[in-house]
Amino acid sequence: MQSDEFIEEVRERGGMVSIEDADAAVVAVLSVLARRDLCGEETKFAAQLPAGVGELFSRDGAPGQHFSAGSFLDRIHQRLGGTDQEANMAARAVLSTAADSVTDGRRAAFINRLPSDFTFFCQLDMP
Repeated sequence: MQSDEFIEEVRERGGMVSIEDADAAVVAVLSVLARRDLCGEETKFAAQLPAGVGELFSRDGAPGQHFSAGSFLDRIHQRLGGTDQEANMAARAVLSTAADSVTDGRRAAFINRLPSDFTFFCQLDMP
């Protein structure tokens, strides 16, 4: 999958109007999640994402943080604006697309590193 296909898939899954909205969602969701401490799994996961997408999933050496799924959504909402429901849909669209674009083993390892309240966002079934 190429980065433009990834962003188009996010647009479709998230019911977003434009590619620009989907691109903003990808940047917001992955840069916020990159701040979460995932014990190094984020680097391995990012390596399997399309070029231009995986690079967004980087902390640039900053220490990982611990925050809840609620805080995750709040941070996305702050970056994107819109409603809480739109932030939730953006998170689900981006993370389910990301999870769908890596190998089964990498997806399982990534999901196992997420706190249990985050795994909802990786579900492949979008409403």
